[in-house]
Amino acid sequence: MARKRRGWGGEPPADDEEATRRIVGAAVELLSSTGTAITIADVAESLGVIRQTVYRYFPTADDLMRAAAIASVDGFLDQLSAHVRGIHDPADAMTEGVLYTLDAVTRT
Repeated sequence: MARKRRGWGGEPPADDEEATRRIVGAAVELLSSTGTAITIADVAESLGVIRQTVYRYFPTADDLMRAAAIASVDGFLDQLSAHVRGIHDPADAMTEGVLYTLDAVTRT
C-alpha cells in the first residue's frame, strides 16, 4: 500500500522559488478571502505544511505580509495596464485608470 505524501497537498515544490511563490500566493488568497489579518499558522494550514516551513522562507510575519502586499500590487498593476491598453488619449487613459482603481478598492 503506497503512503500518501504529506505537506504541500502531496505536491512538494520543485525548488525554493516555487515554494516562495506558493507561500505568497496562499497569503494573498487568504487576505483576499478574509479581508483581515492572517497568521503564519493560517498560511501554513492552507498549504498543508507546518509553520516552520513558512518561517524557513519568511523569518517574520512582517516579511510575509510585505511580500504578499507587493504581489497584490503587482497583480493589480498588470490588470490596470490591461484595462487601459488601447486607450490612446492620455487624459482618457488616466480617467479610466482612476475609475478602475476606485472600483477595485471599493470591492476589496
